[in-house]
Amino acid sequence: MNLPDFSLTSQVAMVTGATGGIGRAASLAFAHAGADLALVDLDRAECEPLMKEIEATGRKGMAFPANVTDKAQ
Repeated sequence: MNLPDFSLTSQVAMVTGATGGIGRAASLAFAHAGADLALVDLDRAECEPLMKEIEATGRKGMAFPANVTDKAQ
């Protein structure tokens, strides 16, 4: 994957739909740029493989199960 060259060192990025195509790519790009990640998706278990990839870059990842279209969540 070609990753952009920009710095997000010491930042936290929240990505909704984190395990989908664009969300996954954005999560990995943000981690590559130095950000820790808050991954939001419907199923926490689906975030596990992505969190491992993020942690392999030396960044931290946390998963939050939520449906962002549900205001109560």
